[in-house]
Amino acid sequence: MKDFEEVIAFLYHATMYTIGLLILPYYIWLHYERQKAEIARMASLAKSKGFEFQYGIHRGMRQEHRFLQKVPGSRHYGLNIMTGQFEGHSVTMFDYHYQRYFRCKSSEFSKYIEHNYISFFVLDLEKQFPELRITKEKPKSKILARLADAVGRGDIDFESHKFSERFDVRSDDKKFAYDFCNVQMMEYLLEKTVRPIDVEKQKLVIGVNSKLSMENIDRHVDFLLNIRKRMPDYLFA
Repeated sequence: MKDFEEVIAFLYHATMYTIGLLILPYYIWLHYERQKAEIARMASLAKSKGFEFQYGIHRGMRQEHRFLQKVPGSRHYGLNIMTGQFEGHSVTMFDYHYQRYFRCKSSEFSKYIEHNYISFFVLDLEKQFPELRITKEKPKSKILARLADAVGRGDIDFESHKFSERFDVRSDDKKFAYDFCNVQMMEYLLEKTVRPIDVEKQKLVIGVNSKLSMENIDRHVDFLLNIRKRMPDYLFA
């Protein structure tokens, strides 16, 4: 009986192995075809916007840009890089990949991988500025908020109570933060969905939890341009 069970187990594993060998070329071909279709789609999208397009994986971007260092997870790389001009401003956009590991609830030892993408939109500014970050305000304890304020790491408050309640603004240069978040800027941002906004030297950056598409390129580049228009002229003098 034991020998019979061993034979059945052997035949089962041999069958599964054979099936795997047979379908593996199909999955490789399918992945290749999907990749080709994705390259063609993104190249066509870039061409329609008059942008230059680079498809390949770019692994060194995290070291080049501090705003990418805020992205969690592992296996970071950029792809689908597009560069061009919008209303006289140089704009770069790209998809950024990272992955995270999660433990399966059914097993203490098994993990699964979650692949994530963020599309970044970057507008070149005419001069360098102090770093600034605007994100959605999160609930926090009063004690932690006071400790952060005491060491100069708390978010910056503004005269607009509504703006301060909705946005967390941080910068080592409070004067620049107040100049950037002027009345016109606050009114505009309050009308929009909250997106993380970074000023990093000569870059104005927003990140969106999606991949590049015809719909989100126009919308998010327009958002960047409207932010730039509301930066006071004296900042660039």
